[in-house]
Amino acid sequence: MDPWRIDKIKHDQFKNTNYLRIYGWGWLSPIGLFIFLAGVIGLAINVRIDDSLLARMSFFGFVIIWIGIFMNGVSEIRSMVLLDTKCLDVQVKKIGVTIRNSASWATRALVEYEFNGEIYKSTPMPDGYATFGSEKSATKFSNYLLHEKNLKIYVDPKHPKRSIFYDLNAG
Repeated sequence: MDPWRIDKIKHDQFKNTNYLRIYGWGWLSPIGLFIFLAGVIGLAINVRIDDSLLARMSFFGFVIIWIGIFMNGVSEIRSMVLLDTKCLDVQVKKIGVTIRNSASWATRALVEYEFNGEIYKSTPMPDGYATFGSEKSATKFSNYLLHEKNLKIYVDPKHPKRSIFYDLNAG
């Protein structure tokens, strides 16, 4: 696969460039995973507990995982600062399907913004690019980034190089 022309700008905490922060309700997901696995393993090894109870445990564990993921995302955005930015460069690339992603096209942007009196550059989104299901959508978003006068991103105040696009819809 071809390398990106625009290099990902990494953000770090405690010298860990793969920093992933768990926000507000993110702790629900591991609890849900534990309940889900307990139910599934109980069913698999045929524990002497009512199968319907184990099935309900699996189902509710699965639901709790997704509630935790959703609440984590809401908490993450609430802890970030919304800033004006300008897009310096953008690249559209076919990335194919990966384990983490079902989309096949991506848009990586290099943006610049001011935060607390300092100028920062970043490549927004956790992987450094936004994913799309088609080349048309990715291209439309890249054109939006290049031509939008009021482009906004969320920035993590503790790690100002960590940013997320405000809107993935190429209005």
